[in-house]
Amino acid sequence: FSSLSPFIVNNGNLKDLRLFDVDIFCAHSLAMALSQRQHKSLTKFCFSRNNLSNDALEEISAALTGYPYLEEFCVLENNLIGRDGCESLGTIFRSSALYLKEVLLCGNDFDDEDLQTLVAALTNATTLQSLWLSSNLSIAAAGLRALS
Repeated sequence: FSSLSPFIVNNGNLKDLRLFDVDIFCAHSLAMALSQRQHKSLTKFCFSRNNLSNDALEEISAALTGYPYLEEFCVLENNLIGRDGCESLGTIFRSSALYLKEVLLCGNDFDDEDLQTLVAALTNATTLQSLWLSSNLSIAAAGLRALS
C-alpha cells in the first residue's frame, strides 16, 4: 500500500476510493496519505472486509474529516468496530453532513446503542437519501426506533 500513498497524495482528481481487505498497517498508511492532502474531488469512500480496529478507524476518520464533500461513505463487513468506532464514524458524518447522500454500514455487527450513536451523528445530514444497515444482526426494535 505504501506505493499507492503518493498516488493518493498527488492525484487532485480522485473522486472514488474503495479499499477491500486492507490490513491495519495499510489503514495507517492510508490515514497518513489522506491527511497529507485533502481533495475536494473525493466524493466516495468505501472500505470493506478489512477487520479494522477502533484505533485504525479513528485514524482514518480523523483524516476524512478534511473531506467535507463526501456524498457516499461505506464501511462494510468490518466486524471489529465497536462503540468507539461508531463515535469515529460519527465524526465523519458530522463533517460531511451537508453533502452525504448514501451511507452503507452493512455487516458490522452494530447493536442498538451503536445505531443510536450513528443516527445522532446523521441528524444534520439533510441530503441523506439512503442508509443501509443490513446484516447488523444485533440491531433490534430499540435501535430501529432511533431512526424515527
